[in-house]
Amino acid sequence: MVTLAGMLLSMPRMRLVAASLLVAACTASPADNGLVPGDATRITIHRTGGLAANPVGSTCTAMDETYTLDLATGAFSYAICAPSVEGGPNGTIMGEAVALPDQLANLRSELAALPAVIPACSGDFTDVLSIATRAGTVTHAHVQCVSGESDVYDALRVIAFAR
Repeated sequence: MVTLAGMLLSMPRMRLVAASLLVAACTASPADNGLVPGDATRITIHRTGGLAANPVGSTCTAMDETYTLDLATGAFSYAICAPSVEGGPNGTIMGEAVALPDQLANLRSELAALPAVIPACSGDFTDVLSIATRAGTVTHAHVQCVSGESDVYDALRVIAFAR
């Protein structure tokens, strides 16, 4: 049986091309085709905006939330602007958790499904997504416009508050 790889390897000039294609095929991750690369180590979503009013005495703005997740360990932290008592003024509430294996798997699946293109849109809030890899950190603004981003945001809130 003759294979494409066999034919390419039999031609001296094509050996390098065949080897390059083989390496690329073996190192690519399904998530590498989307917004979040497969080698991402940490993600942070910072959501600001919204139309909620701030009670008198608030020290932060309603709808100011930051969620950070280490994709390798599941270590998770958050800072949200909310009242510490019902009806009270807003203040920054911080917390930490460790994502359960099923929560981490769900979030990885949601991240892998995000498309690479961020369409233009407008709204009353803005999500900024920072993605850390070994090569550095990339930040994308207006990711709330990306199909499926709300699923990532919801999955992060589940880790924070479903205990």
